[in-house]
Amino acid sequence: MLGADIIEAVSLDLNDQEPGHEYTRWTREQLRSYMAEGLNHVARYLKEWFLETLTVELETGGDWQEACSCSRILRIYGESDKSGRVTRYLRRIADVEQDIWPGSIQRCVDTSGSYSMEGYSINSADGGKSFKIYPPVPYGQKRYVSLLCYKRPEAELDSDIPEDAVAAVKQWMLYRAYALDSENNAAIVNLAESHYKAFYKIIEDAHKLELEEELRYGDIRTAPKDKAE
Repeated sequence: MLGADIIEAVSLDLNDQEPGHEYTRWTREQLRSYMAEGLNHVARYLKEWFLETLTVELETGGDWQEACSCSRILRIYGESDKSGRVTRYLRRIADVEQDIWPGSIQRCVDTSGSYSMEGYSINSADGGKSFKIYPPVPYGQKRYVSLLCYKRPEAELDSDIPEDAVAAVKQWMLYRAYALDSENNAAIVNLAESHYKAFYKIIEDAHKLELEEELRYGDIRTAPKDKAE
């Protein structure tokens, strides 16, 4: 759901959409700031709602490589084809000096045709924004990996907000709007508190659902196919 649509829906709930006088009590920018707060809170408790599987074309050589739109790379499922189907699982190698790959990181032309990637590291120095493949991909080869990344939510009018997060974000926005407008009015204070509680109830229920799914399905080692990068 677009951020603009969420803002309009909340403004309607606040009875602030009278024709010709829209967004009089709470401006779009004010509601957008509440939406940003709500998204940050949701992402703090439920990062799973902001995860995405990407297929990334690898750079040749041994340099750290970023995954474009990822805020943090959580894991690399393995080597994949261009469509994201994993063909070889890779082991994770800790990003510490004693554990790094001991081989050459030269950029060289592969003439043997026997190249095979074996592991990967996620960069601890930049908070997990980049990764390395071991041994490095030789020059002249085109290889891909499928990885899981966390995308920090954006709260702009044209941002696509995950559907799972919409209900919680709306409750947070209503809470903040009524809390600002309370002016020591007990009824409005109670209304704000009800939305505050509703926000955390949604978070709590989502946690319970995730726990139930984890217990039911366990750790299934399957890389979902999403979109290529």
